[in-house]
Order: sequence, then structure tokens, then C-alpha cells
Amino acid sequence: GAGDQVLEEIARRLEECIQPGATAARFGADEFAVLLEDLEESEQAARLADRILKDISAAIHIQGQEVFSTARLRSRTSDTAPAFGWRTAATSGRNQRAR
Repeated sequence: GAGDQVLEEIARRLEECIQPGATAARFGADEFAVLLEDLEESEQAARLADRILKDISAAIHIQGQEVFSTARLRSRTSDTAPAFGWRTAATSGRNQRAR
């Protein structure tokens, strides 16, 4: 259905954002995670997070409707690699105020 198409598009956008060697995965119904390795500085992770949030929030066109998703970001760093998790929610453009 339309919900699956939205999640597939979000996953596609996420894959386009991450660098080679990073891992993206879907956890649960509406959660995604990214594992980053070999970062030289923490600012790289922050820039990537900003880009992903921007790309995820862009309009998605599904079955003739404009759908917007929102995401909450959680980050964690460890001695091995930083990781991000997103929880997403999508709303139809019909229910949104004009942007």
C-alpha cells in the first residue's frame, strides 16, 4: 500500500545519503538506523545527520498525493562507531498547511 511506498522511498533516500562502508537498516515498522565507521571527526556525523533529515522531510509523491515525513533523530557514539536512529511519521499533503 501507500504506507509501504513511503517507507521504501525513505529507505532509498537514506541509502543515497550514506557513504560507502556505512550500514543502513530498518528496525520495526517505522524506525531506521545508520552505522558509520571510519569517521575522522564528529562533525562528519553531524553533517550527515542534517542531510538525512533534510532529504527525509522533502515531499514524497505517492498515488497522486504529496506526502511529508518527519523524523526524530537519536545519536550514539562509541569507541567503534557512531550510530543514528530515526523514527519516522508520514502525513498526507492534504492535511498540511501550504509551505
